[in-house]
Amino acid sequence: MENNLFEPRRRAIAEGLAERRLDVLLVSLSPNLRYLSGFTGSNGMLLITTERSTLFTDPRYTIQAGQETTCKVRIARGPLVMDVIAAIRKAGLRKIGFEPARMTCDVFESIKSRLPLNTVLVAVRFVPSFSVTVNVYVPARVSVTVVLFAALLAFAPNVTGAGGADAAQV
Repeated sequence: MENNLFEPRRRAIAEGLAERRLDVLLVSLSPNLRYLSGFTGSNGMLLITTERSTLFTDPRYTIQAGQETTCKVRIARGPLVMDVIAAIRKAGLRKIGFEPARMTCDVFESIKSRLPLNTVLVAVRFVPSFSVTVNVYVPARVSVTVVLFAALLAFAPNVTGAGGADAAQV
């Protein structure tokens, strides 16, 4: 499967990390995960750094992930969040962008409590930057209009330190 459509999207995010003073973006919302990687499974997390993008998923999606994405794929043997945390720690990443609207409190607390105290979690959100209207014709000769959005990073006002204390605003 040709996945070149997704690489420029991830590259655009990666190129914007330094400007936004982030080391990495953690994507966990399925539509954003699909938009940036092509992965359609129900359980995945994507880490985007300036050097690479890594998709984390579980063993059910080993074949599917390999077919749908050009990202590096890591198959977790337990909760995905544990492998994501290990990758963040190993790479020494300190400023982590995350999607607050779709991350559960449990996952957020799990990440926050396992990262070094000097690590900062920065709430970001995806905002439509433009739309493209596509007419889709179904067999009953009914025309349906679908609007597709391109993602653009925007920042929520809160920055939370991994140690629990609020950090300086980015």
